[in-house]
Amino acid sequence: MVDAQLVTAIASEGEAHVHDAYDCVRIIKRLRWERERAAIQREIDRLQEVGATDGEKLQELLVRKYSVIQRIETLV
Repeated sequence: MVDAQLVTAIASEGEAHVHDAYDCVRIIKRLRWERERAAIQREIDRLQEVGATDGEKLQELLVRKYSVIQRIETLV
């Protein structure tokens, strides 16, 4: 749903921000991965706030976050 809103907003602008379909796809993918990174960070923050003792869960989230950051960097 968010991607549909993003595409609609982009389509309604007067000047193109991208010049071909590849750039458009790359931007949409990057935005999706940035949202994913933010969601993972929120979960990390939540676990730290409640003083979670499950180091394995925190480690899993940190690995996922690092993986997402790498994907974002390939799209920049």
